[in-house]
Amino acid sequence: MIDLAVESEVPRILRDARSIWLSALRLYGSVKCRRRELEMLLACCLGVLQQLAEYVDERPATDDVKSTVAHIQDVFGSVKGLVATVGEKGFLWSLMNAAKFDYEYDECVQDMSGIRDMLLPNIITLPTPEEVRLAREEDRKDLAQIFESSKNGNELLVTIQKRESTHRTGEEIFVALRKYAQDHPLKSNARVEDIFLHKVSEILRKLYDVKDDVAFKRFVISSLEVDFDVNNPIGRGASGKVYKGAWNGTTVAIKRMHSDDGRMLSREQRQAFYHELRTWSELRHPNVLPFYGACLEAEIPFLLMKHCRFGTVNSYLEQYPDADRIKLSRSIAAGLSYLHSQKIVHADIKGANVLIGDDHDALLSDFGLALRLHDYRSQTSFSTEMDRRRGTLVYMAPEVLEGGRPDEASDVYSLGLTVWQMFSDGRVPYANFLSSNILMERVVDEGYRENRPRRMTQDHVWALLQKCWATRPDDRPTAKDVSRALTPSSRT
Repeated sequence: MIDLAVESEVPRILRDARSIWLSALRLYGSVKCRRRELEMLLACCLGVLQQLAEYVDERPATDDVKSTVAHIQDVFGSVKGLVATVGEKGFLWSLMNAAKFDYEYDECVQDMSGIRDMLLPNIITLPTPEEVRLAREEDRKDLAQIFESSKNGNELLVTIQKRESTHRTGEEIFVALRKYAQDHPLKSNARVEDIFLHKVSEILRKLYDVKDDVAFKRFVISSLEVDFDVNNPIGRGASGKVYKGAWNGTTVAIKRMHSDDGRMLSREQRQAFYHELRTWSELRHPNVLPFYGACLEAEIPFLLMKHCRFGTVNSYLEQYPDADRIKLSRSIAAGLSYLHSQKIVHADIKGANVLIGDDHDALLSDFGLALRLHDYRSQTSFSTEMDRRRGTLVYMAPEVLEGGRPDEASDVYSLGLTVWQMFSDGRVPYANFLSSNILMERVVDEGYRENRPRRMTQDHVWALLQKCWATRPDDRPTAKDVSRALTPSSRT
């Protein structure tokens, strides 16, 4: 093992390099796989540091020396990054990305060779290819020991969970392994890691008695495929928090449900939800946000969608106050009309759920999620009142405020208030009603509605909005009617 106590003084010019190495060494403490290979790499860094300290101590800090030290800091940074990745991503990720690890490891060794050849060719000793091979073989023996120490599927699962850097549910691990096994069929020259992953996948499949059904289709996303910082949300709403992340080399938006909602999902509810998600993944419309998939087995389930750099329509209009609001309104209505044609009720239309794509056009997001969560909450100890508070009351139609189920007509009501907000410079509807009781009294009992925004100079748009928020659902136009009414040709 590397001696953590090795912290001897080095020349000032090498202190940053030593700091990086010590940081990498501390990160190494949380690594639970590929330990022998990483230890060899860290030992190599230590040798470079020690020999370079002697070399620099005897020479002036010339530009060449400074350049070499800067290069060494970059190499040490790469080593630290590799150690950090293995420690943070965990055991399964490291196995699934074994080829990537090997490539980056070999790159670090190659960079070390460059330092040696450039500065200290006869002093610095680097691991030979044979030594690297033997270290990898030793690391792979750990995989065999996992099987030998596990008497059954449950023990195997517990062993893997202990090696993970973050807590993962058993089903989350199974889904990740099963999806990987399906995406990476075994070949005659399969890596040891792949053989291990396939064996574990099969054992867990029997443990959970799961067939190859909808849970392993293309729209099921393994939590090991997605990278995002759980401490840095870019948005939040009634159905959860939103994060910016990466998936398959693509920047995506991750909608992470509230932890309470995640805990209440039963296995049967997850399967039913996946069937609905399959429909969502097949939706194709220029004004509906592309939906990529979901991971419902995660301790806190999440959905994956297209990331929109312009953000919500409200923030977009702050940045582009002269944008064509009628065009955006028409696009929202068109997207909603398409959802309704697919028998999907949005149930949570508001500015925060309208995003702006790269073409500066509107995209409806979060369609159907609020209604699905409403159904699940109503089957648990969550009361209807709690469910309402977690939604956005001011956009809800009167019949929904009174406890009715959201439908296409209530979507149109919410559409009307969303358009009103767009023309009101982002002002929240009924902002002066400070409690749900006041809102119910004024909107439901008295039929109060907002006044005409000053930006809304077109009489036909104002008349259309008043129809959208009519008290009786039957008096409201359809989303298709709204889209047509806002089309320029319809006014000629």
